[in-house]
Amino acid sequence: MLGVWIALIVGAVLVYPHLMSNLSAPDYSVTGSDSAKVTDLIQADFSAAGVEQDVIVFNSETLKVTDREYRKVIDRVIEAVKGEPGVVGGGQPDRSRGAGPDLRGRTLGLRLAGPERG
Repeated sequence: MLGVWIALIVGAVLVYPHLMSNLSAPDYSVTGSDSAKVTDLIQADFSAAGVEQDVIVFNSETLKVTDREYRKVIDRVIEAVKGEPGVVGGGQPDRSRGAGPDLRGRTLGLRLAGPERG
């Protein structure tokens, strides 16, 4: 019985790297549909807009968005994400939303290039 468990564990360890390299989100798009055509047009004509969006939310219990230390953290994060693969735009804090009445929060929108779909 112990030998079976050892064989299962060894098999799982050997298969794990292959499974992790092949895992991806399923493609739910329908070839030839209106949404697929729009996605293709956006990728061709508006590639700088990105096909996915992401938001980084900043919040502080003690600092306000007007404080210099708060702004330094936001600037460091902006510089860090600009160099990440797949980030095609954005990276400017949204000054119109997210701060709240106490000025302790801020949002940062990013435009991302999605995975190539074949």
